[in-house]
Amino acid sequence: MFNAILQVIRFEGRRTRTNGRVGIWLALAAFPSLLMILLQAQARQTIPNEPLALMAFYLVVEVGCMLGLLLWATPAIGSELEAQTWIYLALRPHGKTATLIGKYVIATAWTASAGLVSAAGVAFFSRHPDPRTLAAALMALVLLSSVCYAALYVLIGVVFSARATVVAVVYTLLFEGVLSSIPATINKFTVCYRLRAILAEWVELDEVRTAIKELFGYEPVWQHMAYLALYTTIVLTITLVVVRYKEFPVNTDA
Repeated sequence: MFNAILQVIRFEGRRTRTNGRVGIWLALAAFPSLLMILLQAQARQTIPNEPLALMAFYLVVEVGCMLGLLLWATPAIGSELEAQTWIYLALRPHGKTATLIGKYVIATAWTASAGLVSAAGVAFFSRHPDPRTLAAALMALVLLSSVCYAALYVLIGVVFSARATVVAVVYTLLFEGVLSSIPATINKFTVCYRLRAILAEWVELDEVRTAIKELFGYEPVWQHMAYLALYTTIVLTITLVVVRYKEFPVNTDA
C-alpha cells in the first residue's frame, strides 16, 4: 500500500509539472500580494492592524488556498474518469486508495507551496507593524488550510464527480463564506471559523478574540487544531470508503 501511494505521488508529481500548472502556481503565489498592494495604494488612510490582518488572512488562506484546491483537489477523480484511466487504476491492488491519497498529497503540496510564498509577500506588502509574526501565522494557517480543504474538496470530487467544481464553489460560498461569519453555534463546524480563531490568538486580534469569547467562551489554540485534525481524518476516511464502494460511470467507447 505504502509503495503504491509513493508511486502515485511520484507519477503525479512528474505529470503535473507542466508549463500550464507552473503558470497557475505563479499566479496563485502572486495574486494575493498584488491585491494587497492595490488595497494599500487605494487606501486614503492607514488601515488599522486588526482589519489589515484579517484582510491578509482572507486573501492568502481563504481565497488563495481555495482557488488552488479547486483546481488541483476537486478534479482528482473526475480527471481520471474523463481520461478513461480510472477503470485500469481500480483494477490494480490498492489502486483506488493509492490514487486518491497520492492525488490528495500532490494537491496539498502544490497549493501549500504557492500559499507559503503568497503569505510572505502579503505580510511584506501589508505595512503591518509586525510583518514577521503575521507572515509566520499566515504560513502556518496556509498549511492547516491546505490539508483540511484538500480533504473536503477531494470528498466533493468523489461524491459529485460529474459537477464537482460547481458543488465545491457553492459549498465554499455558503458554508465557509456565509455560515462561518454568522454569530451562531453552526459556524463552529466550519474550517474558516477555526482558522480565524487561531489567527486571532497568534496575531493578538483583541476585537476578534473578545467577540469569540463572548459568544462561545474561550477555546485554546490546541483545541482548534485538534478539531481540524479530527475533521480532516473523518473527511478522508469517508472519502476512502466512498471511493472504494462507489461505482463510477466510465465511458469505454472509442
